[in-house]
Amino acid sequence: MATLKVNQIQDTSSNQYGFKNGTIIQVRNYMYTDTHVRSGNSEERMPNILGNGLAVITTHSNKNHIMLETTIQSGQVSTWTHMLYRFYYKLGEGGSWTQWTDANMNSYQWNSNAEGMIRSTSNMAIFDPAYQGNIYFRITFSGNNSGDGLHINKANSNSSNEARNEYNVASTMTLSEIWQDS
Repeated sequence: MATLKVNQIQDTSSNQYGFKNGTIIQVRNYMYTDTHVRSGNSEERMPNILGNGLAVITTHSNKNHIMLETTIQSGQVSTWTHMLYRFYYKLGEGGSWTQWTDANMNSYQWNSNAEGMIRSTSNMAIFDPAYQGNIYFRITFSGNNSGDGLHINKANSNSSNEARNEYNVASTMTLSEIWQDS
């Protein structure tokens, strides 16, 4: 049996049907809900799906753009912490990791005397990979030796230093493919 696949249909009155520029045609959402505590000042990958490079979206055309949205939940520090988050992408399985330096894709987060509280850091940017196929993403972080370190999803209702996620917060990465005609 034959299959007809089209991106757009135009009738005799010039009405267009189907995808238009700027239409989001697919969304992939990745979520990390465990707590993760880490100290040090060297650049390291975020835990699990946020940093292991397996967050992926498969583009349908090399003309389409990708929108990356992230929210990192960090909290429960007993002194202070200062984090730098960096974002990387890779085109295809055999590609190499490239740091995404456009827009606001290097984010700093400062937490001070925020015991029992959460601080959210959100990023959003759109880029044109000019690539059709699998595009992989990961996030890294760098801390400092003087502060209290990284505390992902660490949300406690009291001032304890326990590594738990009492409020069920999540750090997320959302990848969306945006249709472009040209």
